[in-house]
Amino acid sequence: MTRKPSIGVAVFVLTAALGLSRPGHASSTCALHLATTWYTTITAGNYRLLFDDDADLAATPQVQHARHGDVFVTNTDSFRIAGPSGTCWASPEVGIVTMPVFIGNGRYLYIPTYSGGDAYLFVVDASNCKTLWQSPDMDGGDLVRTPHGFFLPGVGRVVVGDDCLPLVEP
Repeated sequence: MTRKPSIGVAVFVLTAALGLSRPGHASSTCALHLATTWYTTITAGNYRLLFDDDADLAATPQVQHARHGDVFVTNTDSFRIAGPSGTCWASPEVGIVTMPVFIGNGRYLYIPTYSGGDAYLFVVDASNCKTLWQSPDMDGGDLVRTPHGFFLPGVGRVVVGDDCLPLVEP
């Protein structure tokens, strides 16, 4: 074995052992966690996405208006995000929420939505309900979770960076 191939093998083994990415591929230390659902609530980390017809937090959820399978809708213009520091309203643009919803860095919600024939992936800061990012319109299907982020039909790969925010790759 010559010296050059053995160095290449050593670099490959070290790269694989440390979980480093190959050139041209993103590496992220951000862990995205899948949200769970119960009736009209999506729970993601310390935050709850609330879908009901009444702004009163003590209101009984209107299940027939709020959840249809894995689709969450509301008769109001938006939904509420409740967390450790209080409750805020998400932007009306983040309207009809579909599962799966993910949370990264304990606060960045990855929320797939649709309206009519348009489908988008939003990133919302759950601590203040601010929309941080919106994907271009997805064509022809649902998003797919990948090891480093998402694949969005008609858009391409969206890599999630170490800060748990999206980086769009061509």
